[in-house]
Amino acid sequence: MSEQRHTPAEKDPHGHVGPATPAEDVSRGADPAVVPPNDKARIAEEASREEDA
Repeated sequence: MSEQRHTPAEKDPHGHVGPATPAEDVSRGADPAVVPPNDKARIAEEASREEDA
């Protein structure tokens, strides 16, 4: 199997590599006053469920 480089939209924040949703990309680098940490976790979980669907 060949090693593939990931595009900037592909992150590995918690042992999972795959395309990130636009909301996940924006929230990851957002200021905590704009996107609270618990919302970041919720957005990441929703993105993971969308990938699995």
